[in-house]
Amino acid sequence: MRITIDIPDGDLEELMESTKAKTKHEAIVHALRHFNKSQKLRKISEMLGTFEDFMTQNDLNEMRETKSW
Repeated sequence: MRITIDIPDGDLEELMESTKAKTKHEAIVHALRHFNKSQKLRKISEMLGTFEDFMTQNDLNEMRETKSW
């Protein structure tokens, strides 16, 4: 997708240095992918510890011993 945006020169230069990108395009794509990935990880981390009906270690051991699965 093509888009025209105004990015402050200093910010773009800093981004290119930190990502070691050779082009502006490469730096921006890298930053977008990194941002999207961090948002997905944040959403996943919010779910940690929220499984109420999940199998306990004792349930798992009992299932393995009886092979009732």
